[in-house]
Amino acid sequence: MPEDTEMLYVHAQGPDDLYAAASKGEAEDLAFRLNEQVPMAKCIVVSSPWLQCSGE
Repeated sequence: MPEDTEMLYVHAQGPDDLYAAASKGEAEDLAFRLNEQVPMAKCIVVSSPWLQCSGE
């Protein structure tokens, strides 16, 4: 799957929360900011296991 159509999200490993992101850069920035605020969350950027919906 090309990177520009890949669905990404930030996974906060501690509370097991998922945060959708519009791009890899946005996901990396969010993970970095969350890790600064809550280091125990150990946020990482991962590809979504779900199929992308076109919204139609």
